[in-house]
Amino acid sequence: MKKQIVATIVLIIASYISFSQKSKVDSLLIIANSNLHDTIRIQTFLNIGDTYEYSVPDSALHYYQKAKEIAEKNLGKHRTYSKLYSTASRYMGIVFLSRGNFNTAKNYFNKSIEASKTINDKLAIASGYMNIGVCHVKQGNYDSALYFYQQTQDIAIQLNDTPTLSKCYGNIGEVWWNKGVYDKATEYYLMQLSIAEKYNNIQGMYMCYNNLGSIYSTQLEYDKSIEYFLKAIQIIEVYGDKKSLSAAYNNIGIIYYEKGDPSKAIEYYTKALKISEAIDDKQGASICLGSIGIVYYGEKNYDNAIEYYKKQLKIAEEIGDKNTAATALGNTSGSYIALADSFKLDKNKKISYLKQAIEFGNKAYSISNEIGNLQSINNNSKELVKAYKAIGDYKKSLEFAEIYISTRDSMFREEKTKAITEMQTKYETEKKQQEIEKQQLVIEKQEIENRRQRNIRNFFIAGSLLLALLALAILRGYQVKKRSNTIITEKNALLEQANEEIAAQRDLVTEQRDHIETIHEELTSSIRYAKRIQGAVLPSAEQMTELLGDHFVLFKPKDIVSGDFYWATKVKQFLIFCVADCTGHGVPGAFMSMLGVSFLNDIVHKENVTSASEVLNHLRTSIIGALKQRGDGSEQKDGMDMGLCVINTETLHMQFAGGYNPCWIIPNPEFPSPRIQGENEEEESEIIQLKPDKMPIAIHKHMESYSNHEVQLFPGDQIYLMSDGFQDQFGGPQGKKFMVKNLRELVVANASLPLDQQREALESTLENWKNGAEQVDDVTIMGIRV
Repeated sequence: MKKQIVATIVLIIASYISFSQKSKVDSLLIIANSNLHDTIRIQTFLNIGDTYEYSVPDSALHYYQKAKEIAEKNLGKHRTYSKLYSTASRYMGIVFLSRGNFNTAKNYFNKSIEASKTINDKLAIASGYMNIGVCHVKQGNYDSALYFYQQTQDIAIQLNDTPTLSKCYGNIGEVWWNKGVYDKATEYYLMQLSIAEKYNNIQGMYMCYNNLGSIYSTQLEYDKSIEYFLKAIQIIEVYGDKKSLSAAYNNIGIIYYEKGDPSKAIEYYTKALKISEAIDDKQGASICLGSIGIVYYGEKNYDNAIEYYKKQLKIAEEIGDKNTAATALGNTSGSYIALADSFKLDKNKKISYLKQAIEFGNKAYSISNEIGNLQSINNNSKELVKAYKAIGDYKKSLEFAEIYISTRDSMFREEKTKAITEMQTKYETEKKQQEIEKQQLVIEKQEIENRRQRNIRNFFIAGSLLLALLALAILRGYQVKKRSNTIITEKNALLEQANEEIAAQRDLVTEQRDHIETIHEELTSSIRYAKRIQGAVLPSAEQMTELLGDHFVLFKPKDIVSGDFYWATKVKQFLIFCVADCTGHGVPGAFMSMLGVSFLNDIVHKENVTSASEVLNHLRTSIIGALKQRGDGSEQKDGMDMGLCVINTETLHMQFAGGYNPCWIIPNPEFPSPRIQGENEEEESEIIQLKPDKMPIAIHKHMESYSNHEVQLFPGDQIYLMSDGFQDQFGGPQGKKFMVKNLRELVVANASLPLDQQREALESTLENWKNGAEQVDDVTIMGIRV
């Protein structure tokens, strides 16, 4: 007992009195390696880990692991061991988090949470949830981060733990800031500020003021932005943090410049510059100089602008900041161009300015190329186009114009606007091709008929001549030879004429055949171009990743262009996506898909419809109106089948509506299974099936409102939408359809794989099933992990 008391005193002294690191660790190791009580040894190893946490992370992990192992052996004996096990696991997670090993860190935080739950240590559970949320933020998984921060918030409110609640509000505000939802970010930062001001938490107040100033700036509420930045400055001045003070003055300068008050902007930029120069903060000084140059340029004081840009360039070159150097050189070039255009100068003076513009512009372009800054390349090439054109060097101007155009990505919207018109043109072209093919068949039949008629005519002529010869031989024997020569001469002339006619007709047919082949090649090329247009209208891989995150799309058209299409967009907090199967395939199906995409954009973005069933109701009305469908038995049954989902990204609440196309959900086993309601859904342990209505998106004998299915999702749940092309594909040993049951089992069997490997497995299975057979329909399957 005495040994334990002495050891505890040594432990306290080593923890709170300032020794050298080695002396402190040596003292603690004596206790840790002794035969004292395990709780003392565990706490000692934790203290040694704390000593190494920032200086030698590997050593910190080593001693935290030792503490964890001893605590793990004693779990169940006393709640103290569960608490120490939780602490050791949490400390290890923090080290891995600081090293960027986020998945390993989450693993240790989960162990800490599980141990804390056994003893109902809610404060430690909240800390674990908070740390897991931080990991998700670092990984860009903002929805998952919000889920874990919400768990932390609930516990902190329950325990009335204001420090944890304040930190949680700040973290949630950061997530909404990263997501670009500034009103929500402002709401949580103000909640954090309320707590910080109530308890006079100076550091927390500074962070809140600075964050709120930045948010109000992005929302163009400049007066509020300045108000909060000035409050932040008052706190910084108390602390004496000169670098932060310089940054704050620079922020206020930016606000005044955006408000259109250049003199005030220069006043605050100059204050920031003086502080940066006083503390030898070259990076900060460089930013201030560039900002002052921009203000002078906006005021058309180009000489002063050039002076400050050159000062900025000098510092950037000193510290090796190539991005800033390229910017300063480009701005200097633009200022010289403005000088050349701003006054009525003599020719020599103007050329002098333009030559300096070209000199600085080429240097900027060279550095931009070196560092691969595409935006800077684009800006500098644009300035060089102006300078070379003004000086009369049109070759160089054209060269940089081509560079400027090649780096500009502004054609997408225009192509998207023209897409429907061009697809209509391609559809009419395909119809024209069919008419040409019919014409070719008529020409071939006519050629055969002409050949038959010519043979009959030739035989008739020859027979007539022979009969004439026989008659003449009998009647006029003495004139046989003379008559024969005359008839032969006439026959030769007739045959020669007939041969000429045959040759002319053959040349005409050959020319028409070559013309038809040329038209066919051009039409095929046009349809291939139509595929590029359809691909441009469908969301790109980058857009799909930005909207859906972890996902895959298996998209295999039967022909060059497809009647299937997939689509995704986001309106406020609602993520909307679908897979559709239009009537037919090829160009007619693709044209229907263009109508579908166009109508969906109007319904969601112009009419602001975000209910899944209402989107399909509106789309059906648009399709019926566009195709002038009246329900007559004689009209074409054009339309589409579709499955469409709407997810509230804040609550993970999902709606689904479908016309013939279903939705499958494979729940994440780490969370409770989604709870669904309704008689038309099936919830199994491995998969949830949301059944569609048996009505197409078109005129139909039964025209009721589409059902709106609702599901509560959790992070890690997987959602699948598909057309019927995969399940209807013929193949296999007996040449039968693949069937929906087999497709569902295939999806479930591969659900544990990463989504890109799931796509490969589906595509491989489809190709093996076809075994060289023709694809019967377009195939589209979309998979998304929440």
